Amino acid sequence: MKLSRDYLFEMIFNDLHYELNEREFHIYFHNFEKMKGKGIEPNEVTYTTIIDGYAKTNQLQKVNQLVKEMVSKGIKPNIVTYTTLIDGYIDTNQPDKVEQILREMVSKGIKSDVFTYSSVLNCYVKSNQIDK
Repeated sequence: MKLSRDYLFEMIFNDLHYELNEREFHIYFHNFEKMKGKGIEPNEVTYTTIIDGYAKTNQLQKVNQLVKEMVSKGIKPNIVTYTTLIDGYIDTNQPDKVEQILREMVSKGIKSDVFTYSSVLNCYVKSNQIDK
């Protein structure tokens, strides 16, 4: 089976994400831009991976920009994308934004999974809103 150049690049790019620490993320994002510059269009996995990196470094403005870019290119955020967004807003103690993301998921027909529910429970614990 012959793998396309785009597919191989996506695999390598996405695997590298787990090898990087916070200080190296700027290099990673540069490679994301370089990939796009070479005409290799990112998919929802690649976008979600970059979104995760920005969320983990509390750069939520960039997270929102990437989500808008993703949607403008016709790439729909999936359950992993939404859970990644939720985790980013948990880390910055924004439970209202977490609830907004959950409502958006429901409105788009995306069903939560065990990881999403776990993140939401974590949000309520961290924000001392156990009664929700």
